[in-house]
Amino acid sequence: MILFIRHRFLPILLLILITSCSTTRIDTLYFDLWKELLIDSKPLSTEIGDIKYSYAKIFYKEYEAVYILSEILNNGVEIWVGADSSKILIYKGLIIKTIGLENDFEMHAFKETVLPSYPSKDFFPYVSLKNPSLEYAKTRFKIVSNNSSDTCFNNINYVRSFVNLGFSDLFYFCFDDKNIIQESIQVLEPGGDAFKVKFHYLYNHR
Repeated sequence: MILFIRHRFLPILLLILITSCSTTRIDTLYFDLWKELLIDSKPLSTEIGDIKYSYAKIFYKEYEAVYILSEILNNGVEIWVGADSSKILIYKGLIIKTIGLENDFEMHAFKETVLPSYPSKDFFPYVSLKNPSLEYAKTRFKIVSNNSSDTCFNNINYVRSFVNLGFSDLFYFCFDDKNIIQESIQVLEPGGDAFKVKFHYLYNHR
């Protein structure tokens, strides 16, 4: 089931977290995040003991969700985990795989197609979707603009086209002056609704 929670269901979510038999640190962190971000509107505190967590706020249609950065792989791919244990794998703002969402998405051959080119060149990955079923559809990511603005030091826009389906969608990525992703807007399914992701990092990037 998709993670995105309507605000009116937040008390139910918090009740579940409070009464859960799990006592792990991550559950405690999620309770604090939801409480501080959506109820108290106080500055976010993501430090538990000597461990600091980065988080991302994801907006999709009328829904919002908070994901916690749980792991960074050797190739730079970040694994973000939701309160229902769903996962989103992201590389420099680009979603390359989801696990546990309503319509899971995967970008194949990441090392061969994405890693050598994104975010400075065009790239041509194959993608799959779970529902409706779409397997190894050929896509093309073409840069249409690369500039700076008052709010974004490096503003990169791609157009993703499904070669055999006739769908095209705009992808937007905002990097700061240290080339750290700040925000991204992208569409996973052809012609679908956009995912907007705002990143909040609490560690030094490589």
